[in-house]
Amino acid sequence: MKIAIFGPVCKDSIKIDDVTKDQIGGIPYYTGIAMHNLGVDVTAYITYNSSDDIWVHENFQGIPIHHIEAVGTLHFSRFYSSQNPDNCLSVKIEYFPNPIILTDDISQKLKNVDYIILAPLLYDNLSPDFFKQIKELITKPIVYGNFGMFTYAINNKFVQKNPEQFMAAAPYIDYLFFDEKEIQFATSTSGVVNAVNILTKLGVKEIIVTNGSKGSTIFINNEVYNIPAYPTNNLIDPTGAGDTYLAGYMTAVSLFKDPASRGKFAAMTATLSLEKRGAFSGNKKIVLTNLNKIICQIKF
Repeated sequence: MKIAIFGPVCKDSIKIDDVTKDQIGGIPYYTGIAMHNLGVDVTAYITYNSSDDIWVHENFQGIPIHHIEAVGTLHFSRFYSSQNPDNCLSVKIEYFPNPIILTDDISQKLKNVDYIILAPLLYDNLSPDFFKQIKELITKPIVYGNFGMFTYAINNKFVQKNPEQFMAAAPYIDYLFFDEKEIQFATSTSGVVNAVNILTKLGVKEIIVTNGSKGSTIFINNEVYNIPAYPTNNLIDPTGAGDTYLAGYMTAVSLFKDPASRGKFAAMTATLSLEKRGAFSGNKKIVLTNLNKIICQIKF
């Protein structure tokens, strides 16, 4: 499987209780590294300022990088409590424009991939036209999985507004990953099922709704699969768990026909990622071994 992933990388300052650590962040990092370690061929099309080039390459070892220059590299400060890791208590942003444009060079390279993951962190990273161009010019499945298209940096804080920008892109998305709050905000409706119905009618083929430690639900046509979350042995850092779930699920698309097995593989990958800082560093064998200890039914 060949994957192209688009989005900004950022500098993260992660504080959990009283311990703060600076590290690289961004969805291309958490998802891309996880998929690479799971055996997927990944290329990262990422925005950052060239002054951070050495640092970025050190953190993306083994993954080819297509650098897209930005005025500055985004910087996020996040605070969590170990007592409630599902809830990020605060986020502060040092904002710089990080737009991504589809060039002829990028278009040619994308013709050789199997899936394209679009992962903006803020509204100006990717426009709805980018989704449309990918679908019309490249005709590859598009994967989308976060709040970026309706998130703005105002006074150094996250502000979510203008969900219509995401809705303009939704008809071009094949695999969608949202949490329960995001999918309802994006569709301007109440109730996850109502939101799923709206997006299904727009053409989204697979919709995965996550709910932190409560698990996740996969919606495909009229089928619904409820996936448990697996407890962690030692919670270290919840940052990027949702991005890692996406990585596990899309990796599992090539491993299992059964959506429930894909979801369980994704859930275990996300759980294992909680046990260390940074991106998931395990592999397929580790994920499957831990799954089989719990459910004794997924074989590879």
